[in-house]
Amino acid sequence: MYDDSRNKVVKRIKVTTNLGLLAKLRTGETSFNPNIVQSLRDNKNIALDRVRLAGLKAEKYGNEKMYQLGGKMTQGMENTLAFFNKGHEIVGDGVVAGKQGGPGKVTEWVNTRHAESSKKINDEIQGIEASLAKGTGDAKFTYKNNPMDNPKAVKDILENPDAVYGFSPNPDSTRIGKYANKIDWSDSDQVEIAKQTRQAYHEANEKMLDNLYSQGYSTEDIARKMVNERNANRLNSYIEKGDMEGYELVRKSNLQTYNNADGPTPESFFEKYGSWEGVVNASVSSNPGMDACVGLYDIYHGGKLK
Repeated sequence: MYDDSRNKVVKRIKVTTNLGLLAKLRTGETSFNPNIVQSLRDNKNIALDRVRLAGLKAEKYGNEKMYQLGGKMTQGMENTLAFFNKGHEIVGDGVVAGKQGGPGKVTEWVNTRHAESSKKINDEIQGIEASLAKGTGDAKFTYKNNPMDNPKAVKDILENPDAVYGFSPNPDSTRIGKYANKIDWSDSDQVEIAKQTRQAYHEANEKMLDNLYSQGYSTEDIARKMVNERNANRLNSYIEKGDMEGYELVRKSNLQTYNNADGPTPESFFEKYGSWEGVVNASVSSNPGMDACVGLYDIYHGGKLK
């Protein structure tokens, strides 16, 4: 198993990882989490509702401006009719017909149509606002497992009633404090991007670990590989999203925490956890505070309080 050079082993790992993933896709064994899929669908619907709401409000604003302009024009028309022919009136569709009334009918017709149009738009706006409130406001997201019961999470996050998932990074946190103002944690679109980046990081680690164990590598080799790949996956997740600001923040945080911009070394983890098995477990662990901020706490930390 270990006759090949280290480079050949690494190359074979990469090939078998891709083949393993392809096989799972063909047999339907990929580990897609239904909660995540539903969350993506919900966020898409919310985004569409917000676009529709903005359009309706713009339409309402336009209608009001036209109504104000039309009022002046209507008054001029009323004055003209009153002067030349008191016997004319406005009938269906705004047509001027003879000898059925007098001044005031044009204004009455315009006001009636405006009221009908405004009511229709207002009803639609209220319906969408009620839907958004149900999805993201009045019925706030709650975790099954409270992140504030986890001492590790408590160090890094703050309860934030305005945040999409109820938590945002604590500015005083040494690990994730730099992300406190990086995005608007109350903006579902911005948080969704952060969530997808975080999810991609988790999934890459899990797939690599599954493949290594299935190939029969020793725990030490897996531990070393996982630590290095975990560091690379974390940094690459930012590069792939084009988030170079986040990339630099992670490297700065790593340098402060581990004295290594790429992240912790296998040796430092072995010294910390006392065994290579402990290193493997730690290499696929993640910051519970950040996971709480992006809606992933229950999935990766449910019941884990240490």
